[in-house]
Amino acid sequence: MRVVPGDGQLRYHQTNVYRPASKPVEALENYGEIRDGKIHFGNARLDAWKMDVPGDTTGRSAVLLMEYKDGSDMYMHQIVSLSDDGRYRSRTAQYLVKGKIVRRTLIDEEKVTDDWRAYDASIGRVASTGLPPSP
Repeated sequence: MRVVPGDGQLRYHQTNVYRPASKPVEALENYGEIRDGKIHFGNARLDAWKMDVPGDTTGRSAVLLMEYKDGSDMYMHQIVSLSDDGRYRSRTAQYLVKGKIVRRTLIDEEKVTDDWRAYDASIGRVASTGLPPSP
């Protein structure tokens, strides 16, 4: 995740790299902004927001809601848990269609680095502006 200040706002850019067993690696880019105490973001497949759980003084909990744009009426709720040192994050996701659960997923993540600019440079990625690339 990258938070990039610009034009009086905080832009957001997140790259999720999926490495499922027996499938090709997939990278998904999300762009958005931080406003009203939430991160609002999305991509071609979905629109979403995330916010810290109010009242959680530990800073270890967040909630997330995603709505898919494919016409399926599917949406997803997530509970996000962060380790005290910020290195590990786990997410529990419930996918619903018209209020009925159709799938649950558990996701384990590990932070790659605190210096996203150096990491992006090391893999040949252009430094993020927080804005999606121009078409």
